[in-house]
Amino acid sequence: MRWKSLVPYVLNHVQIDKGENLLPEFLRLNPHGRIPVIFDSETNTTIFESAAILLCLV
Repeated sequence: MRWKSLVPYVLNHVQIDKGENLLPEFLRLNPHGRIPVIFDSETNTTIFESAAILLCLV
């Protein structure tokens, strides 16, 4: 079963084996260099803790 969102989103794959999580543009989103990260361009808000992301999406 596929989940379909009513909210438009962009999924970006970050390849940690290639160190993409340590690039400056990723570290601006999450200074710890960890995944996952969610960014809301409408509110200019970044959340990078799994539990907080889940609370925000519910």
